[in-house]
Amino acid sequence: MAPSPGPAIHPIVRVDFLTRVVTMPAILLMVILHLYPAGLTLPLLGALVVHTLVWPHIAYHLARRSKTPKATELRNLLIDGLVTGVWLTVLQLSLWPSTAIIVAMVGGLLSVGGPAHAVRGVVLMLGGVLLSASVVGLQIQPDSSLSVSLLSSAALFGYMLTFAYLSHAQSKRVVNGLRQIRQQHAEIVEKSLLLEQRGLELNEAKESAEAASHTKSQFLANMSHELRTPLNAIIGYAEMLAEEAQDIGRTGFVDDLERIRGSGKHLLSLINEILDLSKIEAGKMDLFIESFELKPMLKGVVDSIAPVIAANGNRFELQIPAYAIAMHTDQTKLRQILFNLLSNACKFTERGTITVNVELEAGRGEVVLAVHDSGIGMTDEQLGRLFQPFTQADASTTRKYGGTGLGLTISKHFASMMGGDIAVSSQPERGSIFTVRLPLDARAAA
Repeated sequence: MAPSPGPAIHPIVRVDFLTRVVTMPAILLMVILHLYPAGLTLPLLGALVVHTLVWPHIAYHLARRSKTPKATELRNLLIDGLVTGVWLTVLQLSLWPSTAIIVAMVGGLLSVGGPAHAVRGVVLMLGGVLLSASVVGLQIQPDSSLSVSLLSSAALFGYMLTFAYLSHAQSKRVVNGLRQIRQQHAEIVEKSLLLEQRGLELNEAKESAEAASHTKSQFLANMSHELRTPLNAIIGYAEMLAEEAQDIGRTGFVDDLERIRGSGKHLLSLINEILDLSKIEAGKMDLFIESFELKPMLKGVVDSIAPVIAANGNRFELQIPAYAIAMHTDQTKLRQILFNLLSNACKFTERGTITVNVELEAGRGEVVLAVHDSGIGMTDEQLGRLFQPFTQADASTTRKYGGTGLGLTISKHFASMMGGDIAVSSQPERGSIFTVRLPLDARAAA
């Protein structure tokens, strides 16, 4: 029984497997009929059975288990070309069987791998002819029996129908996927406009009543699942369809799909920040206390943000004691605090130095993490509104560097929830220092 290709299988692997299973038995019959009875030996029959009936399943297994299914399947097709050359010699280059096999082989190579891959396959096919001819000799007998000629025609016709149907089915899946992407993209645009409109309405209501602000926070906190789920679906479909469009040569769709994916990720990050703040204000943000060692966690944060550090030509330094610092707090929220502070330091610093200094104050049961940067710095006026939601240093900063202005607000809330605080000192053009002070054990602080 043929394996049932699942959704994770690359389309090329699926199409080639089904094409091999349908058409290779015809090659088996062609060779047997052409050689029977005088030229059909037991070793030759065994090799023929392995290639036509066993090899399709081996190729399918190799490609499916590979980390690069498409590349593996293209190599499998080159193996097909080499072995096909051997069978051409065995068939004594008989006109009808040879024509059917060559057309099917070159057609498959060309449609799946393109012209360059087809040329490589033809070269290997010629290599198979020469290799087998050097062993058993080359006898050319262009004529073939009526039964072999008819079977060759039927095999070629069956191959063309099979490959055409599978290609049509794959194209139909891509078209349906693109249609779904367009529909979901329209929905997310509509939801984005609705969210923007709701934000304006809630901001106006906040000026007249504090209760309206609480209603806004409660609403957005409850909408977390409904907002994130369609965005994740759009991002996933965009990535999958971009790969499929690339594979089938519809490169015109790739740029549009990448724009959908990038916009979806950007919108998801903005919504996540808004929802985090809303959960905090609605009292739905809880701590997850766990035990961990600070140094490995901190190095993991630094490794993940390394590309952002390098983007502006910055240099990074980590100053941390050699001994272990054990903490009992919410590791995820501490990681997000550090990630936000380091991201800001990288954003506002160009060709400078970013330093993280860690100190343990054992007597007070606290750890102090200071993030230094040599960036643009801030004035006293800017420092006064730094931790307010939806604000940055000033309008020009927002225009140049972007962002929602929620990262520091959320970080300060998280530090407070864990029994600590964040302080900042800064001077214009001389950089900033954000100091995070947290208890080693958040349970004791609570």
